[in-house]
Amino acid sequence: MASKTADKKLNDRLIRDALIEFFIQKYTARTQIIEELHVANGRAKADVVTIFDEPHCYEIKSDLDRIERISEQQPFYEKVFRYNSVVTTRKHFEKAKQILPEEWGIFLASISEENKVVVRKIRRAKLNHNFDKATALLTLWKSEMMELEPQDWQHLKKMSREKIASEYATKLRKKTISKLIAELLLKRDVTKLQYYS
Repeated sequence: MASKTADKKLNDRLIRDALIEFFIQKYTARTQIIEELHVANGRAKADVVTIFDEPHCYEIKSDLDRIERISEQQPFYEKVFRYNSVVTTRKHFEKAKQILPEEWGIFLASISEENKVVVRKIRRAKLNHNFDKATALLTLWKSEMMELEPQDWQHLKKMSREKIASEYATKLRKKTISKLIAELLLKRDVTKLQYYS
């Protein structure tokens, strides 16, 4: 039994299910989850995004993944999310600590003595200062961005998504934009899981 447990490879799905279970168990307030969210105008895809007050990105790196790839994804996530975390395994844990800045949270997925995949927080995510307001706004559809100021609908309709994002980026604070993105994402007709502890 022990040897089978030790040899078991943790893939994305096993870790993802354990991560969601972690949110159910740990948070006393409602946690809403979006999976596979395209960000940075489609240049990256966040594995799991939790939304409570602001969006928080969780990138999964399983035993079957190449941990070095997170260095390629990191700039996109940092521009889009004010908080980011990696969820990985013992295989990649030390490398993840070396690669990622201290602002990134780190979660460790492992197999318990009961042969169950569990996730635990090792390092808490801190505020990321590379957040880019215009890039973050491009997570939204044009119709969603137009909801920010519905009275200017006719004016905004003639503009591109990029132009609208740039215009709002000059008007609004980072935290305000992050919260607005969270609100609009939760209105989408996509699969959202609502959990209560």
